[in-house]
This record gives sequence, C-alpha cells and structure tokens, in this order.
Amino acid sequence: MTNRQPSSRPWKPPSRLSRSPWHWVLGVFLLWSVPGLPAAQPTALPCPPEQALCLQADDVGGIDLAAGQAFLQGNVSGVLNAQQLVFTSDTLRAYQGEGGTWERLELDRDVTLSQPTRQARADHAVLEGKELRLFGHVQLTEQSLEIEADTVRLHQATEEADIAGNAENPVQIRFQVGETLDDQVIAQAERALVRGQTRTVVLEGNARIDRPARAWLLEAQRITVDLDESREVQQFRAEGAVRLNQPGRRATADRAVTRNNNQTILLLGNAHVVQEGRLDLTSERIEIYTNAERGVVRSDPGDRTLNLSLNLDKDDPVTFTPETLATLSRQGLPLPVLDKLRSLSGRRFGSSETLRREIRGRLTAREAEQFLTTIMKAVP
Repeated sequence: MTNRQPSSRPWKPPSRLSRSPWHWVLGVFLLWSVPGLPAAQPTALPCPPEQALCLQADDVGGIDLAAGQAFLQGNVSGVLNAQQLVFTSDTLRAYQGEGGTWERLELDRDVTLSQPTRQARADHAVLEGKELRLFGHVQLTEQSLEIEADTVRLHQATEEADIAGNAENPVQIRFQVGETLDDQVIAQAERALVRGQTRTVVLEGNARIDRPARAWLLEAQRITVDLDESREVQQFRAEGAVRLNQPGRRATADRAVTRNNNQTILLLGNAHVVQEGRLDLTSERIEIYTNAERGVVRSDPGDRTLNLSLNLDKDDPVTFTPETLATLSRQGLPLPVLDKLRSLSGRRFGSSETLRREIRGRLTAREAEQFLTTIMKAVP
C-alpha cells in the first residue's frame, strides 16, 4: 500500500456501524480498502475514547463478508478501549459471530499486550469476549507477579489466570518480598491459578516455592499461597508429600499450614522434623516455628508414639567439601551417585550422623549399602 500524507481531519466511524468493538474491526478494514484515505501513522495509534477499537498495519489484508472473516498483516497494532488494551502482532484475524458482530480476534507471531496492571508477550493470542488466551513462550506480568508459562488463560471479569506449563518447562512465578531487590520468591509447578481479587496463587503438580535469599524451599503436590498487599506470604497450605528445607532443618509431612500470623507451621500426618545436630522428632502432628533457629513449638502424638532423638554426644560438625566429590570421583564412584551428592557440596552439618542420614535419604537402598561407607570415609 502506498504511503500518503496524513489528513488534518480526525477519523470518525461511519454512523451505520455498531458500537460493538468487533464491528469496529470491520469499520477499519472498510476504510482502509477505499483509495485516497490517509494511512495510519506507524509510530502511534491514537484512538478516541468514543471509538471501541482502532487498528493499523503495514499491509492491508482482506475482508470476506460472506465468510465473516477479516485479515491484517505486517506490524499490526491496535487499541481496544473498553478493556484499556494495547496490542501488537505480525498478523491479525477477526471472526464474526452468529449475530453479525466481530467477536473474536486472533493475534499471531511476536504478540505483545499491555493493560494498566498487565504486560504480556507470547507467540499467539486469542481475544474473545472477556477472555484472553496466550500461547507459546508466554511472559506475563500480572498484579506484580512475573509469570513464565506455555499457556495462559486470563478471565478478565474475575481477574483470574489459569496457567499451564509442560514437562520440560514448568510454570514459573516470581514476586518480590522483603526489603531488598535480591529477596524474591520463585514458585514452580505444572499448573497454576492466580486469583487477582484475593491475591491467591494455587500451584499444582510438583509444586515448589523457593526463597533463595533465605535458603528456604517448600515442595508438595499442591501449594496454596495467600499474599498480602505488599506481596509477602501471608499464609500457605501445602498438601501431598510436603518437604520443607531450611538451613539446619528438614521437615516432611502429608500436609502443612502456617498459623499464628505466619509465625509457626503446623505439620500433619507422618510429620518428621530433623534439626541438624539437635533433634530428630516424629509424630502425627508437629508445630514448628517458621524461624528454624527457634525450633519446635509442640507435638501432639495422637494415635502414634512420639519418637524423639536428641544428639547428646560430642560429634563435631562436618562439611561436605568440593574436594570430597573430587576424591570420590577419582575412586570411581558411579556418576549417577555423584550427581545425587553434588547439592551437598559446601554444606555444613551438625554431626557426621546428620550427614550420613542426609546421604542415605538421597540414595537408593542398594546404593547406600554399596557406597555409604566409602562416601563417609572421604569426608574430612
């Protein structure tokens, strides 16, 4: 299409067109198909408030009224006033509904979208009613949460986002906590649901919440996180194979929930807490302080005997050093076993017995039988 000098007169929609945003797609196509009309400016897209939808593109596509389809390509950009949505893509397709209104927009390749509380990039997007669906390498900033996923479905009326990853790339959600920029929470799962109105994040399928600045890691099959206005974790509820790792402490249970204004964590069902070099506690119900240094609040044994082991000997602390890994490698320890031990490198343990239990928990029963003695002998 040949570029022309812009007109000094403002654009006005034909009076016969409906105020439906999807009819405005039709209006734009019809205007651009008429010779002699000015081309839209590529650097800006003014859209008067009284207009529902404004569009521009480098190349005009076409419109098929019989099929109820329209097409634009080449640096497409648009503004949807009703939803305060600005978008760009390489191509755009529009489809009519049964009533003759243009009810669906499909954006393809290099898609970007912007709203007052939302920014997004994706390979593809579909805009239909109050629902926005994003597909392929999705990067979304939603209510101060940074989200990476394979697909996202946004319900704009309810402010909910259904998020899905895949086997190789799980959903990843980051949000800022604490007083420093380095203090972030990183959440991962196979699926996630973000409820904007209640500031709730639900993680499902190999869920984990990692706070690297505090070496704090929570893992479970399902984790529900309630955030306050400043995005601090107000409460969490974890279900299914719960594991909590903190410096100097490990805890496992069937379920876990925070209590007392997030000051304590209640572990329920097969609860087990190991405080390195201090105690080993097993019960059906154990309440621990969120701060690992404060230890256990109380335990209710219920139908099971309370088992408590205290470290009363004078076994000195030990460190699993990188040199230990190097020694074991030279001694011919199998690579799969070495890989299971790498995350221990540089960690300090309250006693050799604590380290022994940590290693045994990472190995299979057969590997522990074959190699545990060799591994412990290599520890300085």
